[in-house]
Formats: sequence, structure tokens, C-alpha cells
Amino acid sequence: MATVYEDLCEQFKWPRDEALSACMKKTNEETLKRLDDAVADAQENLGETEVREALLAKFNHFLALGEKENALAVSRTLFEKQATIGQKLDLTFALLRLGFYTRDLDLLTQYVDKARALVEEGGDWERRNRLKVYEGVFHMVQRNFNKAALLFLDSISTFTSYELITYNQFIFVTVVMCLVSLDRGTMRAKVIHAPEVLASLRELPDVKNLLYSLFECKYDAFFHALPAIIEQLKLNRYLERHVRFWTREMCIVAYSQFLESYRSVTVESMARAFGVSEEWMDRELSRFIAAGRLNAKVDKVGGIVETNRPDSRNHHYLEMIKHGDVLLNRLQKLSRVIHLQTVPSAPFVRFLVAAPGSAPPVSSRVLLCCVPLNFRSAILSSSWRPTCTRPNLSPTPLCSTFFFFMGLTAFGLLIASLAISALAHCVRRGVKSSWGPISTSSTLGNRVPELFNCTAQSLKRSFPWTAVHTRT
Repeated sequence: MATVYEDLCEQFKWPRDEALSACMKKTNEETLKRLDDAVADAQENLGETEVREALLAKFNHFLALGEKENALAVSRTLFEKQATIGQKLDLTFALLRLGFYTRDLDLLTQYVDKARALVEEGGDWERRNRLKVYEGVFHMVQRNFNKAALLFLDSISTFTSYELITYNQFIFVTVVMCLVSLDRGTMRAKVIHAPEVLASLRELPDVKNLLYSLFECKYDAFFHALPAIIEQLKLNRYLERHVRFWTREMCIVAYSQFLESYRSVTVESMARAFGVSEEWMDRELSRFIAAGRLNAKVDKVGGIVETNRPDSRNHHYLEMIKHGDVLLNRLQKLSRVIHLQTVPSAPFVRFLVAAPGSAPPVSSRVLLCCVPLNFRSAILSSSWRPTCTRPNLSPTPLCSTFFFFMGLTAFGLLIASLAISALAHCVRRGVKSSWGPISTSSTLGNRVPELFNCTAQSLKRSFPWTAVHTRT
């Protein structure tokens, strides 16, 4: 344990005992020499199974010392020697524990993915359930509390990962993750009424007080139980770095749950419910409202907190209109840049026009988008035909390629603008039929039929031989 002892002395600024450190290093060297001799003897005189067991003993020695580089070097050889998927999964779990100890996120990410691949190849159910716990702890370390909570809930009844965490500690982190991730209905069904959780809460009184005080809306008791949980989180190796974040999220959950029952409430009443002063409550609410975490606003003069009911459907509608408007403005700017202000040459117009009295082919319809409107109408009416001074004159390859790509670009822009306008129009019709008429003061909402009509009329002018029907 010399490596662990030196790391702890460096981390906590403890005075190092050189004699103790030298003794532990000497013991480690003797143990390592004995393990190397066992590996060499197995390779010379014994079979593959004995070689694998000797290497595994050497790997466990480095794992116990916390020597990551040496353990990874031996593990690469072991992966080649391991015969079954179960043995490879056990080795992967050992490396994940080493990654949790050293807090190496790259190592954790690599071997979590490897464990998933091995389980898909044919891992048994016991190792599948263990992987859920390892993966949940991995997400918890990365502050992905939602995924961690779901994985922990799936593993409560089948928990066997005692080498990673004890069962009571597992229930503790499960409840802590669920408090900031689940809604009240899911919390009631999967946590409060879960027999495994109820059995363990008898030995976790602080967690029980926090859970039931929040669920029963006893907010003053909730604030009294919160500091005890915070102190326990500071001692947890996996969550000590996320204590402030978790505390902030818990306060947001409590404030949101309280405000959900009111249209407006005084700051005095809310402060009395949480057992804090009005100044502290006003400061907390202002901080979370300014950050966009609470849907409310504070009337400082009247001392009232007014809640705003979030409307996700209307929000998505306005976001779509906003992005569609930006896209159409960019398309208009681009069309002004690529629009040809000169008359196309006679050979190219001759290349575009089909036989008299017939509709232009599809390729010509694409290319006609690049022709100015006045010449386009004359071409389509077949009232004007270019004359060539030389017989069998054909457009040059460079000219044809240039105008072809210009026409293709214009056609793509036209289709994109039509799609955006039609989609916005359809959404507006759906919103209008479900919510009633929209206020005429909405600038973005009023522009939807205008954009749709302009696009449809542009399509009519571009392709007069097609019938375009619009409905606004």
C-alpha cells in the first residue's frame, strides 16, 4: 500500500513516515518478485489455465496497490488469455473499479463501452445486472443524474455489486438521484412504495426524513433534513464533487413544487412555509428566476410571486416560426447574390427551350429558374425564338455546367422556402383550431400566411404550366 499511503500524505498534507514507506515498498517488491516467478514457472512447465491464474494474481496485486499503469499492462495480456466472456467481464469490472478510484473518466468511458459490447455478445444475467450498477455509478460521477436514477431503480431488486458499494449506500444514492430526477408520480410508484427501499430506509433516517418531507409538502422539515444529507454527500467518494449542484437542484425542485399550486403567492407566505426569512427567500427566488430555472416573477413592491405556466406547444411553435423566418431571410439574401441580371445567350436559351407547343422537360424547368422573369415568360409562350448565325450551334460545356448548377441551386432554395412556409402554415392552422385565434399583435404569426402566399406565387410564376393551389 505504499502508493496509496504516499497519495494520501500528499493530498491531506500529512507528514510522511519514511521508515514505514520503505518497509511497505520492500514488501511490495518481494511480493512482485514472487508473482513474477510464479508466472514464469507457469509459462515454462504448466498449461494456459495456470498461466492465466498467475497473471490474474499479479493483476490483483497491482489493483490493490492502485498502480494503474502496471495493472493496465497486465490486463492487456489477460484479455488475450481469457477464454470466456464472463472472465473478460470480470476483468473489465475490475478495471472500472480502478477507474473509479483514480477518477480517470477516459478509462471509465473506454471500459464501460467495452463491457456493454461484451454483455451483448453473451453475458449472463448476473453480470448484466452488475453492469447496470457500474454504469449508473459512471453516470453519477459524470453528473448525469437522470440516467443514473433509472439504472439504479432497475437494479434495486437484483443488486449484487457489493465489491463496488454496500447495499445501504446503494439505496442512499438511489434515493438521492431520484429526488432530483423523477416527478411525484414516478417517485411514489418506484421509490416510496418500493419494498426494498422501505426496508433500507429504517437504517437511513436522514434520507427518510428528506424523502417524506418533500413528498408530503412539509417544506420547513425539508430544509431541516437537507443539511444532514449534504454532510453525508461530502463523505461520498462519487458525489463529493457534486454537492453544490445537487443542493441547488433540490432547492429548485422544492420551490417549483410549492409554486405549482399557486397562481400568485406572497413572499412572506412562502418564506413562512420554508421556515426562512423573507430577505433570504427573495434572494433565492431572484437567483433562480434570473437563471431561467423557475417560471415565475417577483413583484418587489407588492411582495408577490406570480407564476408563469410554461406552454411547451406554443414555445415550439414560436421557435419554429423564428428559425423559419431567419432561414427565409438568408435565402432571400442568397437569391439576390446569385440572381442573373443579364440576358442569357442565344445558344443557351435554345438549349433550354423544348419543341414549339410542348411543355419544357424537367431539366429545363430547373434551369429556367435562373432566367429573368420577362425572358422566362417569352420563352414559355414560344413567342420568341433565338436565331443562331451558325448551324448546329451548341452551348459550351463550361457555360452549360455553370447555368445547370445555378439553376439547381435556385430550385433547391425555392423548395426549401416552400417547405418552411407550408410547415409553418400547417402548424398555425393546428394551433388556431386547438387554442382559438392567435392575437393579431404577433408579428411572427402574421407573417406565416404572407410568406406562404409569396412562395406559392413565386412558384406559379416559375412554373405556369403546373397548377398550384394555396389555402390560407
